[in-house]
Amino acid sequence: MTTLGVLAIDFGTANTYFCKCPDDQVNPKGIDLGGDGRDGIDTAILYRDGKEPLIGRTAYEEYAEATPEDRRGYSLHAQFKPDVVTSPEARRHAAAFLRAVLNNARRQYIDVDPLTRQVIFGVPAESDREFRQAICELAADAGYGTIKTRDEPLGGLFYHVNDKTIAATDALRGVLVIDFGGGTCDFAFTLRGKIEKSWGDMHLGGRLLDDLFYQWLMEQNSTVAGNLSAADEFFLISYHCRNLKDGFSSDMARRNCTGSYSRTAGRFGRLSDATWPAFVERASRYRPSPAFARFLAATEGRSPLVGRDQPTDLIGWFKNCMVNGLEAAGVDPARIATVILTGGSSQWPFVPQIVGDELFVDRSRIRRSERPYAAIAEGLAIAPALKQKMKATQLKLRHDLPRFLREQVTTAIERDIKKLADEIADRITVGLFDERIRPALLTFRDTGGRIADLKASVESRASQFAPEVAKIVGSATQQITNGLPTLVLDELQAWFRAHDLRSERDMLVGTSDRVAPTGLSDPQVPDMLKEFNYVVAGVTGGIVGIITAILCGSSGTALLAATALAPVGWLIGLVVGAAAASFVAFLGMEKARARAESISIPKVVVGMVLRDGKIDTARAELRLQIHGQVSAQLNQLRESLTDQLTQVVTREIDAISELHHL
Repeated sequence: MTTLGVLAIDFGTANTYFCKCPDDQVNPKGIDLGGDGRDGIDTAILYRDGKEPLIGRTAYEEYAEATPEDRRGYSLHAQFKPDVVTSPEARRHAAAFLRAVLNNARRQYIDVDPLTRQVIFGVPAESDREFRQAICELAADAGYGTIKTRDEPLGGLFYHVNDKTIAATDALRGVLVIDFGGGTCDFAFTLRGKIEKSWGDMHLGGRLLDDLFYQWLMEQNSTVAGNLSAADEFFLISYHCRNLKDGFSSDMARRNCTGSYSRTAGRFGRLSDATWPAFVERASRYRPSPAFARFLAATEGRSPLVGRDQPTDLIGWFKNCMVNGLEAAGVDPARIATVILTGGSSQWPFVPQIVGDELFVDRSRIRRSERPYAAIAEGLAIAPALKQKMKATQLKLRHDLPRFLREQVTTAIERDIKKLADEIADRITVGLFDERIRPALLTFRDTGGRIADLKASVESRASQFAPEVAKIVGSATQQITNGLPTLVLDELQAWFRAHDLRSERDMLVGTSDRVAPTGLSDPQVPDMLKEFNYVVAGVTGGIVGIITAILCGSSGTALLAATALAPVGWLIGLVVGAAAASFVAFLGMEKARARAESISIPKVVVGMVLRDGKIDTARAELRLQIHGQVSAQLNQLRESLTDQLTQVVTREIDAISELHHL
């Protein structure tokens, strides 16, 4: 049978999301099953005597508008997913709901045929075999054929890799995926793209907060509370109070938990002046309402809160579930480089607040999509196509790497290195030759005298200048330390973007005066940045050492004699050349040279040799040799950066390879 791709389903307590995607291209499409222009459908079914059941928002609206007489033949059910293992009734409602989704889709000519696709149902990572088996059985009963279950956290991971909010290498580092939904709260620590540890609570979910808002609403509308039937109570909790909760959460997130929130709940009254402090106080002492307890009893649902004497801190429950779970799983929070938030309840302001405070994760490392409730379904749907895309991208990167390094990186680096070498050579030449050596030569030309005295004067001035070399080189290399990494990172990021990837280099930020990690602890700072700084420090020291040797003697004395002291050498040659060949033969060249240096030369003779052109030639030669020495040292920097970039890209390619094998 020819496959049309993947149909992924995030079967949720409050909402269910369907997403389809071809298996050969990453082109996911969320399916509008409710006909209201939004992804997903309310997980609810309304049975009607003698009529086809209604599902989703339509079920709620029909129940809300129905007359008391009509309602006698109605039976509304929702929030059945968490209880499919323990309750045959919940399994029946779940299968009927999923079956009705297919029937409605066919009626609307929406192509979601599961029998021509790979069908994947997301499940919490900590769900046991019994839960997964129940999902498989009820899906088969609903007409979806043989399905596969996949851990929901991986769906969130794949979604963010494809969305390029995290790099492939980030995905292979420690990632904590938090899926906080309507019925469950799921935590998974992934390493190298695989779930290493998972935990959570199958009872902690947004429906408890629905009940909290139900109690809040009833306290403010006490005359309504005494006149509700059991069916009305359930409708109010699962529909109106869920909408109140979602609206309050979104409003508080937008306003940084300030101000108050007021909304009506249909014919059941109005929630007035709800504030964040009041919500936190209520959440800290939550007890299930009798209405919610009756619903759980009717569905044979389990909840550790029903019948409990002590109130429960819901926010504290979430925090403890995360922190204690990490400890029990043996996961050091320092290993967590990125946190992914999925599920509708992850939009509560307290979720990222607790993550940041308890795990010491910088807020810039917390990821949540614009539609966290749909991320799981989309991530699971794209997995096969993403695998093919990553394989193709991996091959392209390997093929294009030599050209990228040669044409983009090396060219950019060499341009900056040449500029730096020019600056160092110019500043040293001006400071040493123009300001110190040239005046000594001009004075000698005006007065004449012993060459030995001139040499001593020049060498003294060079030695006095030596400490300035470190300042010049340090100042100049600081510019490249600041600017070159940014330049290289820009080139690397642009190259990855050209291949439709996000680079791990996005973890660094470049400003006008520095390059720094974005909220990473030191062990997580990319090696490239640290190694670059080490190499720059070594290159700086090498340049200072060589130039200082040139100025202060040792092996550098010959260089000075051949460049900055070239006019002195010409004078010596003039004097020695004027002597008889036998004089040179008798004393030897070195003794003859020493004798020549001790002779006082008239200024007219000096003037013949120390012409301006000769001095300028000596200056140019000194600059050229300093430039050559600096360039030789800086080439080490270029080679090191190229090696590091190769390693960075290789890591990214390896990461892509690992991910596409999942």
